[in-house]
Amino acid sequence: MDPSQQFWWNWWVNLAVATGTLLTVAVALFGEKLRAKLFPPVLRMRLLRKEGEKTELRNQSGQYIDDVRYYHLKVWNERRWSTAEQVQVYLTRIDEPGPSGKYQLAWSGEVPLRWRDQEFVPLLQTIGAAKDCDFFMVQKKGGLWLMPLITPNNMKARKEGKCRFLVWVQARSDQADSEIMRIQVSWDGLWEDGDTEMQRHLEVEDLAPRRK
Repeated sequence: MDPSQQFWWNWWVNLAVATGTLLTVAVALFGEKLRAKLFPPVLRMRLLRKEGEKTELRNQSGQYIDDVRYYHLKVWNERRWSTAEQVQVYLTRIDEPGPSGKYQLAWSGEVPLRWRDQEFVPLLQTIGAAKDCDFFMVQKKGGLWLMPLITPNNMKARKEGKCRFLVWVQARSDQADSEIMRIQVSWDGLWEDGDTEMQRHLEVEDLAPRRK
């Protein structure tokens, strides 16, 4: 190989090395942002269990208060490799039956729901794997409570006895939001200990989602 050929050979080799280095640095600096832009996470939600989860309500001293049944929402990401950051599930609207029995607006706003075991987990979640949030609970002695992280003064979070209402919820993150879910809760005010028996008294229906 003559000197001229050697020069151009070295030149191309050095160019390839420099280009590879620049690409490696670019991927390290901008890869996550580019992936989030091109392939954002896809957040989904559904009711975790229609029968809820029966457990015992106890005070801070561990003393038994009553039997309760918790109902949860499951939040997951269909693109687990593209994580959703700063995720919260928001309660945005509550509808209740009017005089004719048709739903009408009872409350609207934006308040986050509690994550399951909220006392031990961050307020804002990163979701690749699925996580659960608290939706509402029913107490054996009577009463149904929605479970927002905070309860605005103009929201009636507790329902006494027989009730029917429609809740609008949405999971939101820095990268993407889920579709808006409309969940209907119907309760005749009665309690039974068995899962199957309780579903005869309290029904939770996931209505067709509303597009954002």
